[in-house]
Amino acid sequence: MTSPTISEALPGLPELIERCRVALAGEPSAEDAVERLVPILRDLISAGGDPEAFPCGDESYTRHLVHEQQDPPFSLYTMVWRPGQWTPVHDHGAWGIVGVLEGELHEENYCPNSVCGEDGPGLLCHARVALSPGSVVGFTAPPDLVHRSGSPDNGHRTVSLHLYGAEMGSFHVYNCETGERTSYQAEQISHV
Repeated sequence: MTSPTISEALPGLPELIERCRVALAGEPSAEDAVERLVPILRDLISAGGDPEAFPCGDESYTRHLVHEQQDPPFSLYTMVWRPGQWTPVHDHGAWGIVGVLEGELHEENYCPNSVCGEDGPGLLCHARVALSPGSVVGFTAPPDLVHRSGSPDNGHRTVSLHLYGAEMGSFHVYNCETGERTSYQAEQISHV
């Protein structure tokens, strides 16, 4: 049995890419870009697909680059999570939209202690959200969303789509105790 092509795994992908190009023409603000693109990603998610086409590593969640371009700038990834796998606490420096194809994706949002009314350095988790299959949410920057994402320990495999207003080969990770932010180069990503 051969693996499905990316277009078979994500029906509607060529149309999504073209719709994104049109929606991003004229360099809209981050807020306008997210508003225009959430329905487009929702359409791709509702078309279904074959989440099994995207493998996951045993040690860490796996990022698959589906599409990336510079003019207008955006990138699309699938991310695959086994139960208990999480990103580090990180930011993006760009707007983003997340949709869930399979499983349940958990999001934890963080803010500096000083902003959340706490004393001392560091970050505090101030919100937790569980996204079920078909859920699509967007965020803008600045101020940038500082968060971590993952699959619950007692859950099942999760497959999510992530549409960003930039290439996401690098971003910042945070030390929650000190609030220190450091540049992070993502591990080699698979190109599907």
